[in-house]
Amino acid sequence: MKPVAPDIECEISIPGDGVLHHTNIKPSQSDVLTLSGELNCGGKPKVTIVGGGNLILGKGVTVDLSVSEIQATRFTLTSSLRTNNAEPGEYRTAVVLVASPY
Repeated sequence: MKPVAPDIECEISIPGDGVLHHTNIKPSQSDVLTLSGELNCGGKPKVTIVGGGNLILGKGVTVDLSVSEIQATRFTLTSSLRTNNAEPGEYRTAVVLVASPY
């Protein structure tokens, strides 16, 4: 881990308060959502998902989150949701994104 200089601040902005909403999914289906976020964190920033992007939301409900296409001021967040004989209901989770200037 490298310490960040005191004059560097990193900010991440994702539209819609950062909420990805996959809407209604059948018990055995998949869905992919992509959001573009804004980034202010130096010339070669890095965005990571704390704890990784492989999530289990419930029995038969999984999500793979990934960050890609990182540029100096933009990045892409992709959410791939899969259901496999999932029970009906509302499933939610939260993740933390961390921006670093290197």
